Amino acid sequence: MTEKKKKLLVKKLVLGTAQVGSKYGIFNSSGFVDKDEVKKIIGLFSSVGCNFIDTATDYPNSEKVLGKSNVKHFKIITKIPIKEVNLKFSGKYFIKKTINISLNKLKIKKLYGLLFRTPSKLLSENFKDYWETAKEMQSLGHIEKLGVSIYDPDELEIILDRIKPEIVQVPFNIIDQRIKNTGWLDLLYKKNIEVHARSIFFQGILLKSKNLLIDKKNPCYGPWNNYHKWLTEQEINNLDACLNFVLNEKKISKVILGVDNHKQMQEILNFKEKKIKKIININCNNTNLFNINYWKENIKKNKSQ
Repeated sequence: MTEKKKKLLVKKLVLGTAQVGSKYGIFNSSGFVDKDEVKKIIGLFSSVGCNFIDTATDYPNSEKVLGKSNVKHFKIITKIPIKEVNLKFSGKYFIKKTINISLNKLKIKKLYGLLFRTPSKLLSENFKDYWETAKEMQSLGHIEKLGVSIYDPDELEIILDRIKPEIVQVPFNIIDQRIKNTGWLDLLYKKNIEVHARSIFFQGILLKSKNLLIDKKNPCYGPWNNYHKWLTEQEINNLDACLNFVLNEKKISKVILGVDNHKQMQEILNFKEKKIKKIININCNNTNLFNINYWKENIKKNKSQ
């Protein structure tokens, strides 16, 4: 791989911050990432030309810690959950207040992206003002792009033509290839909609050794065994496989990943580019395999045996 190509791939990376200021992830034994470590991670990240950060209003301390870490030169994307509890405020008031709080916490004047979770709710009477108010804030220059964060590509069937998002954030990894296999990735690309891939390591599961699951009766054992067999055939380690699989997908605009410390970030930035000759297909009829909680339960069962 040429140095030029490596730089282009690396620039697709977005720093995810779910673990900033609070504990996050199945295998996170070190607790949350504090502000001193955040500054090291951000410094390393920006040194290679990366300038996107992904956060959310419901990550307990993320926006506040980021604001103390001088992120004004970064392009920030934040997410808003749509919950019934928010109905105690009018839609216009809630959205304007939420956006202004985020801008103040982050100490920035403009968001690159504002994404709504559970976007189908935006079509309901209770939440119809959310999107329109966000568009109003966008017209005033507070937001560059509006979009949605989804779990299942089927959600796009309901909202795509009615909301017309400019960004779609979606899980995409070696296990969960739904956005591509369903044809949605091609359609979004044709519509010039940014697709941001998250969960590329499947909350760290895909970075674990084969002995994470050893019970052949475990529902996750089959795909897990196939994954590691594929790694061996490709002569590639799991970190490089996960990164190459997503970064080399040209229809993916941005790739979000989180780290627990700056050493992990350095390992990621040092990944080796390798052409994957055959894309693994471990999809099966068990749709639970796309659910991280399903894997959590079966990993626990494996450990208890």
